Amino acid sequence: MYGNADFTEKLVLLKKIIFLTLIGLGYATYNTYTIPPKYWATATVLVRERPGARMVMNNSGERSTNRMINEIQLIQSRALAKEVVKELWNSNRRNNLHVLGTRIYYPRGQRPRRLLKELLTFGLYDQSSSIAVEYNETYTEAIGERFAANIRNNIIVDNRSNTVIL
Repeated sequence: MYGNADFTEKLVLLKKIIFLTLIGLGYATYNTYTIPPKYWATATVLVRERPGARMVMNNSGERSTNRMINEIQLIQSRALAKEVVKELWNSNRRNNLHVLGTRIYYPRGQRPRRLLKELLTFGLYDQSSSIAVEYNETYTEAIGERFAANIRNNIIVDNRSNTVIL
């Protein structure tokens, strides 16, 4: 009698494990195909002074620390971000950049997803909301101000300890 009850308990436990595993695999697969990828780029900057630029001797290292802080603030500045936006705007890739909002990530299976959205919203789904913007006007300071925040929010600058490397 005990053997049969023990078997059914194990069978119920096995069904729960299989069910939860399938749910987890389905969720992982969905996330893999629908979440836009995030890319990272790294760069190393060596900060050097021009020969003869050091006027006052300071052996405490405070001048070097202040210089690194100044360089970090310069790299993260709004003026530099506006210059980057200006360079990107004047390039031939202006209408194909995520930073400017002119490129939209379309995950795999876009057509079935669009059909499902239209069915679930009873035809209220507007496909035009997911169309990329295209810019044809020339660069102005207002455009620089508008997109400089995108550049500044996505940059991280760190100093390697006890070095002149950012």
